[in-house]
Amino acid sequence: MGSLFRSTDMARLRLYFDRAAAHATIGGLGRLGVVQFRDLNAGQSGFARAFAGDVARCEEMARRLRYLVAQVDATPGLAVPDSDDGLDEEGGTGGMATAGGAGRAVATARGEGCP
Repeated sequence: MGSLFRSTDMARLRLYFDRAAAHATIGGLGRLGVVQFRDLNAGQSGFARAFAGDVARCEEMARRLRYLVAQVDATPGLAVPDSDDGLDEEGGTGGMATAGGAGRAVATARGEGCP
């Protein structure tokens, strides 16, 4: 684990990598604890950022899933069984898309396993 004291030698770097590898790369660097990130778009509003549309779509899908969960919970005798669909504990696929993830998606919408 590195040190973030001011007396430690540091270098400013600009990293470029594929968007598909961004999550794993940033996660790996964070686990090492030897980097400090600086927002180069600090003056930009949240709605003008590159992934604002993706975040809005995810929030809309979460809203829809919460509605479906409420409908399932309101129907007596109806339960959604757990499925073995290859999803990890956080509800993600670990980079692998699966076809039948409805049961886990409902559990994620309930707040189970959400980060």
